[in-house]
Amino acid sequence: MRSNGRMMAAHSGGVTRREHAMDAMMALATVSSRVGDRLGLVTFDREPHRIVAPGRGRRQMSHLTETIFALEPVLSESDYDLAATTVLARFRRRVLVVLLTDLVDPVVEASIAPAVRALTSRHQVVVGAVTNSEVADWSRRVPAG
Repeated sequence: MRSNGRMMAAHSGGVTRREHAMDAMMALATVSSRVGDRLGLVTFDREPHRIVAPGRGRRQMSHLTETIFALEPVLSESDYDLAATTVLARFRRRVLVVLLTDLVDPVVEASIAPAVRALTSRHQVVVGAVTNSEVADWSRRVPAG
């Protein structure tokens, strides 16, 4: 599951959060594919956009890759409740849901919590977020003076 809202267009470490999420998704898909897991994808912003049914093999990896690289961030808020409802309706069997998003904005963070609670009623959930490398660097510096 990947948020495709406005926060994914922001930069972190000279690269958009969208690109960081794409890298994470491809790494996870590659590892999962090698151990024989079925892979699927739901992307969303204010509405679900791309839903790739779970599958295995090279053809599935190709389909996921094409879907991932075709995404462009939409300059609107992501609707996490609608995304969770979509996942719950489409995936009846217990699955591992990996939600790649951004937790910078407190409003976004507050909207993610209810969606994650809903998803955990049936599925295992992992939330992955991009951190701002510049802010992380600043937080580790010792103030001068």
